Amino acid sequence: MRRLVAVSALARNSLRGGLLLALAAVLVAGPAAAAEAGRVVPAVDLSGGFEEGQMALNAGAAVVEGRLRLTDTTSGSQSRTAFLREKLRVDRFVTRFTYRARQVGPSPVGGWAFVLQNHDLEAVTPGQSTGTHGYDPADGGVALLMDLGRRISLHAGAPDGSVRRIKSEPLRPEMGTFADGRPYEFLLTYDGEVLHLVVTDRETGDSYYLHYEIDIPEMVGGRTAWAGFGAGTGSVADRRLVQEIESWSWYAGEGAVPPLAQFELNALSPYQAPQGNVIRARTPYEVEFDAASSVAVEGEVARYEWAFGDGASAAGEESTARHTYREPGLHEASLTVVDEHGNRSDPRTLRIALSDALRPVIRTNRSSGVAPLQVIFDATETEGLTEADLVNCRFAWNFDANDADPQGHAHSGEGFVAAHVFQEPGTYRVTLEVTDVSGETVTDEVVVEVHPLDETWTTYHFSTDGDDENPGTIEAPKRTLEHGLGELAGPRVRIRLRRGDTWRLDNPVTLATEGPVLVDSYSDPERPSEQRPVIRATWTDGAWRMLPVTGSDWRVTDLVIRAGSNSYSNPREPGAMQLDGRDNLISGVHFTRIGTNAFILGGDGNVIHDCTARDVGPYFVYGSPRRFAIIDNDVEIESEHDEHVLRFQGGHKGYIAGNKLRSKKAKSNVQVRGASSQMVIYDNDIIGRTSSANPQNRTSEEYVHHIVWEANRFLYEPAYEDLTGFAAAGTAVNVNARHLVIRNNVTVNYMRLFGVGGHPLVGGSVNIHVYNNTIYADDVGGKHHGRLGDIHDGRLVNVRNNLVYSDVTTTPDPWVAIWRVSEGAVETLTSDHNLLWAPAWDTERGLFRVGSEEIAPARWREMGFGRGTLTADPGLRSTDPDSADFLRLMPGSAAVDAGAEAPVFVDHEGRRRPQGRAHDIGAFEHPADDAAERP
Repeated sequence: MRRLVAVSALARNSLRGGLLLALAAVLVAGPAAAAEAGRVVPAVDLSGGFEEGQMALNAGAAVVEGRLRLTDTTSGSQSRTAFLREKLRVDRFVTRFTYRARQVGPSPVGGWAFVLQNHDLEAVTPGQSTGTHGYDPADGGVALLMDLGRRISLHAGAPDGSVRRIKSEPLRPEMGTFADGRPYEFLLTYDGEVLHLVVTDRETGDSYYLHYEIDIPEMVGGRTAWAGFGAGTGSVADRRLVQEIESWSWYAGEGAVPPLAQFELNALSPYQAPQGNVIRARTPYEVEFDAASSVAVEGEVARYEWAFGDGASAAGEESTARHTYREPGLHEASLTVVDEHGNRSDPRTLRIALSDALRPVIRTNRSSGVAPLQVIFDATETEGLTEADLVNCRFAWNFDANDADPQGHAHSGEGFVAAHVFQEPGTYRVTLEVTDVSGETVTDEVVVEVHPLDETWTTYHFSTDGDDENPGTIEAPKRTLEHGLGELAGPRVRIRLRRGDTWRLDNPVTLATEGPVLVDSYSDPERPSEQRPVIRATWTDGAWRMLPVTGSDWRVTDLVIRAGSNSYSNPREPGAMQLDGRDNLISGVHFTRIGTNAFILGGDGNVIHDCTARDVGPYFVYGSPRRFAIIDNDVEIESEHDEHVLRFQGGHKGYIAGNKLRSKKAKSNVQVRGASSQMVIYDNDIIGRTSSANPQNRTSEEYVHHIVWEANRFLYEPAYEDLTGFAAAGTAVNVNARHLVIRNNVTVNYMRLFGVGGHPLVGGSVNIHVYNNTIYADDVGGKHHGRLGDIHDGRLVNVRNNLVYSDVTTTPDPWVAIWRVSEGAVETLTSDHNLLWAPAWDTERGLFRVGSEEIAPARWREMGFGRGTLTADPGLRSTDPDSADFLRLMPGSAAVDAGAEAPVFVDHEGRRRPQGRAHDIGAFEHPADDAAERP
């Protein structure tokens, strides 16, 4: 009866606020009457939109055409909130709401929040609020903060005033951002211990699951709270941003909260991992669905109902189900769970696209344009792949199959993502050859049209002794970059800077217009010079970037960009460029004396090509780009504030190829961090520091997946010894990732080739393949022993056909084992056909370690890991790094034809594998024309 009285009072107050009468009827009658055919009726139903009077609106929030508008283009308030006028139960609940940003200017600042709090109905964060997005839970409350970029954070404030961030993490790369104008649906399920969040892009159907352990009643100070939303714009200048909640529903009450369906797919036959919310595979496709993670908010899950999408179905009390798909097509597998009260969840759906043939699919960011033209090629949607991911298949590109530019270079590439800069006009036939793990090969091609500049282009010449009133000819040039890059630039405009001149900038110049725009240099016949034009920043401790690029299709080439020094503090020198637009190319630019990064790289389709950098810090490139390429650059960093040469915080679909990367003081050369995915690191010289692929930190669920390290050279040089406390040449590639391949690489004087580890939230690495690498160490002070690798936390690690040659003169200490594997990782390890050799090793001692136990080679073979593994001199042609035969195999080498079959179809130099009866061990395949010399 106490519940009836309370709800009746709530119903009377709700009439004044405009809430639906269904609220009272549902809770008074109880869950049995509330459910119709197992469907729970929401306690609050604003799925059709909002009405005046339902919400307490603060600081300019409003109801506009049925939508709850949190920020707009008229109000001067920077932060607003809106709360339902009646408190709701928060000990167990399900709520659903849809958000959309309807009007966004460039680079919006701020975000929005879902809020539970017991402070008051007018709770709002005053002033600038980019960190709180309209609500700060300092007085007790819970706020789920959605940054307009790609990050979601859960903040909680206890009644005692303490505030803590429960978890902060980015959206999955395949999804967009909360500022892209698409509707996003949020489904929150709280079972009393864990807050489960499902974010769904309503346009694409892609979903993202997050989970937070939290005691909400403790944080808000009771079993009930005001529920609502907040938003912040960061500054009054960002009022252009319109943020709206389009619909909202809430389920609460004993036995009246629907369960949440969740399931995972475990392939029992080869498959390709999800791309967005789609799994692509080839028939027949046998899978096991596991729904053990489904949640019954009230009680237990009693029944699992499966619809496999091909006409078959299953139901029962078991949380797992097996099914084999035999027909090609798009199948939508769905799960509905039913709890012990008869409440049914919404269906959870996963799309499975099945093909019965291998078919290349090529996507490009563009197929035509004026030279120089950068094109990014994306083959990640290729159909019919038979492996668990993209990484074990070969994607071989020829960017000029018809020889349209005979003098061009780098006409070939490898990877499911690749890129090329076409320097000369012409019609280019670009071919792709895809080889799956079975060896089946198919081809496809696209045509790229590269146009010359013609009479439709307008050209302006600039010199430091010119005048902006001049027409911009060579004889009468213009002068200021602000005038040229900011005012004159536009589609089909060429800005030319005179060689030998230096432009001094007191403030940044933003490249904001839409292109194509070409910025390059010219030589004045009256004052000829070979020196490229220089753009130099004159300020310190001010603006962070000299040349931000917010526009699209800019080509900036043949310049020098510099600041006063490489100082990052006291004073802080500015960085060079920030690429936030689309399809921009920076090519042939020299960066020097840059204090805060040569590049902040974002946007989509941007390429950094053939640039040089000296005396730059703390990064050459830092950012979270989509579809990007870093090609043929020569970088050396020697700043006191070095971090990483390249660092990606959620980079997606990237091609890093042909670069020379060096740093004397950085922590690492290449850092693939955050929620990065689908990146190819190919044919680079990586000198000195380590590299890695792993989450950004240990407090967020970030997955790094589908990364290929192929045909790189990791080279230790004495000049790059440890100067900052970080190992100069410890591990070539550190891994905490899923679906990653390390193949055909060469390491020289590194401690080890790879390390595989785990993460407290993400867990251990999964599906890691290490194929056909050559690891070499000479006697450099006895420090670098040339080990193969360490596995601390990983499943399904496959190590095959690797060659280790350690030319040290001392036997390794016990801790310096060739192999170190944790006891858990050894259960799913595959290790065979590796060649391990050092003149000083005692092959009878424990060169391997499992946990803390030393394992001798004979015992290693008995454990099942030594099949085909050799401890013999490999017979190398040369160990002289200056020789063309460095680390190549002699005809009589023990490594020739000694490898096992592996999805490695070429060697380090692009030579087809195998040349003889079987794969050779190591990065280099012995050429077939030497076969007669073999014994």
